[in-house]
Amino acid sequence: MRLATTVPFTWLAPMLLVSLAEAEVLIDTDFGKSDQPVNVVSADGRTNVAGALPAGWFENSTGSWQPDIELRYQRQTEGARGFLRFEKVRGGTMQVGHGLPEVKERTFLQLTLTARSVNGGSAQLGIRFDGAPYSFPWNVSPNLGPEWRDCRYEFWLDPQPQSVRLQLTMGAVGAVELTTLRLERLSRDELIAATKAEHPNASRGNLARLTR
Repeated sequence: MRLATTVPFTWLAPMLLVSLAEAEVLIDTDFGKSDQPVNVVSADGRTNVAGALPAGWFENSTGSWQPDIELRYQRQTEGARGFLRFEKVRGGTMQVGHGLPEVKERTFLQLTLTARSVNGGSAQLGIRFDGAPYSFPWNVSPNLGPEWRDCRYEFWLDPQPQSVRLQLTMGAVGAVELTTLRLERLSRDELIAATKAEHPNASRGNLARLTR
């Protein structure tokens, strides 16, 4: 079971006033500081991946299973804002990941990010198994447009049978730009508090039932 919400920019600031004193930060990325070079060219020249990723993130799109993929990870600035453009030029599916701790008990999580779409680009973010069947216990497709958008998602995972990662995926040609992303592990009470901030008229009993 999962709970996921997307929060418009004008709502986000007051919601962040919710105390998360016990939250554990699992990922805290400023994509404007991407400085880990990525450069993959296959022997036949068909696979071409170039650019840079932030520390902790890894490229997982190349191999014999996707011989024709072409991707660009371009660090850019716009005024004082730094960001990374993920661009799929052709072929296959872009997969970029970040490792996570094993999920051995029910775990409550909050994911926040700032992103926008370029040239009709779309992306999926999710928690994915590292091994077969390579499926997603949880995923979301942010509704992005040409303007920067702040999104927030609260969800939980039950114990998982193997290691997992946070994965960013793009299947269609286009580009998505990310400036920041943060993933935090919350307590059950923190998740209820965050949800209460979004739904102030809900009773605590109803909120508690969401996290059982």
